[in-house]
Amino acid sequence: MYSGGELTVAMTYKTVQEALRAAGIVMSKRGETHRINFFFGLEDTAHYTTSLQDALEKGLAMARRQRSVRVGPGPLASLVEPMQLSRLQNVRGSLGPGYAR
Repeated sequence: MYSGGELTVAMTYKTVQEALRAAGIVMSKRGETHRINFFFGLEDTAHYTTSLQDALEKGLAMARRQRSVRVGPGPLASLVEPMQLSRLQNVRGSLGPGYAR
């Protein structure tokens, strides 16, 4: 759909869910309420909304904050031999696109 000089894509639950999943955020729905959170996130990090636009914006903001916190290897990286670290990263990558971060 084209409107007002900008390209507008129809926003559906599925498209928002897939975009957030690619960014490392999980989205679920109960009734009209959308819940977004980090994968394996606790309830205190969850966000609830009835708007798909809000869910997308908040979810992408959560993903940006999460990525900015991770500035390099995790705190245990110095405890793991470099050879082991690369092997662990290869295992993580082989889990499939749903698990890549």
